[in-house]
Amino acid sequence: MTKRRTSFQATDTDRTDRSEKRMKSTNSRPIDYEPCDWHEEVHITYNVSILVHEADPANKIIKKVLKVNTDLYGNEALPFEVQFVGLIPSCNRIVRPIAHSMNDPHPGYGTAIFEHYPLGDLAQWRETTIRTEDFDMVPEIHIWRFFLQIAQGLALIQNQIGPNCEERKVLLHRDIKPKNILVADNGSDHPSFRLHDFGCAKVWKKSVARQKSYSGTYEWQPPENPIINTKAADIWALGACVHFLANGKCPIESRSNYASTILAGGAGHPISTQNYKNPDRYYAARVPRCITPINLSPDEQRNLGYGPSIVNEHDIFNAQYSDTLNEWMERCLSVSPSKRPTAERLMNDMGPEARRMLTKLGGAKALIDMDIKIDGEG
Repeated sequence: MTKRRTSFQATDTDRTDRSEKRMKSTNSRPIDYEPCDWHEEVHITYNVSILVHEADPANKIIKKVLKVNTDLYGNEALPFEVQFVGLIPSCNRIVRPIAHSMNDPHPGYGTAIFEHYPLGDLAQWRETTIRTEDFDMVPEIHIWRFFLQIAQGLALIQNQIGPNCEERKVLLHRDIKPKNILVADNGSDHPSFRLHDFGCAKVWKKSVARQKSYSGTYEWQPPENPIINTKAADIWALGACVHFLANGKCPIESRSNYASTILAGGAGHPISTQNYKNPDRYYAARVPRCITPINLSPDEQRNLGYGPSIVNEHDIFNAQYSDTLNEWMERCLSVSPSKRPTAERLMNDMGPEARRMLTKLGGAKALIDMDIKIDGEG
């Protein structure tokens, strides 16, 4: 029997029998996907893998298997993450599945197919950039591009820009971290950055903004956690990723030292650890936040106690970036949520400064893909 192949478009509204598994496109570009044409190349996590096409090894996609809450949504519902991304207008700052299927690979699960990003996530890309490009730092031009592009994505998610704002909801990502930002090759020397993995996302409601929520990755959350159902918490996480790009670490003190200090009292783990999956997660959430300025010279780092670290008997200092970049990072990392800028303010106030710095550092070529492009606008 000849194998049937189907190419889907985003506008496809055809419905097969609801008991059958369905693969449907959620992007404007067509996807030609038959599971038997692909095999697993890399098993990344328990539910994520890289697939390579049997006939074209250069053609790769990402397969993500997602559990469906059938008690809440029913057997024919899409996985939550796919549903949630569907609430966001398509744009060049958010990673969307290019296809998805129901009841696949088993009833109660769904499969989402994503484009493969060879440059990896933000953490992988940073490591590769420093190692292979012979840099001892991430060039500032890349950090500005990251900062503004993800701020644009957040402004759209939080319903501060984009079409039909009166009809859309304010959305929260709640798990912004380097692993959840993918690096996109746009054909230039200056890559672009896209936010993905909405598995912890939530629709913002005033009634839940002050409620505790033990979700996401605690190291990248603000000091007020577990109060994270706020737009300001996502802004902190954005600032924490800028801190990571510049310093190579999230803005927290040593988790192990903090835990040792607590346990040295002899009373064991605090009673509030019962709110977390394990004590290690508690200490990740409660360890004091510690911001290292990114605009200090080696002498200033030494005098203020920020450095150096000793590696192979050599003094190693943090890279020094511009005062402007440091200022905007520290605003996002303000202890008080009310003092953090909104994503829209980052676009409108930081944006012009970012563009000036990009032009200064890299000329007109550094401005490639610096405008957010949203379906339904212009």
